[in-house]
Amino acid sequence: MSSPAKLRWHGELESLWDREEVNVNPAQAMEIRIKVVCTSLCRRDITAW
Repeated sequence: MSSPAKLRWHGELESLWDREEVNVNPAQAMEIRIKVVCTSLCRRDITAW
């Protein structure tokens, strides 16, 4: 199964975030899959990396 994801790569500021399709393995026994519909990130989080 593939899913869109925002990924952060180390590099120049212009290319820190990319949207890519990632492969997601099926849930195994005793695991569940959740869908994150919202998250946030403040400027300090980004500059601390």
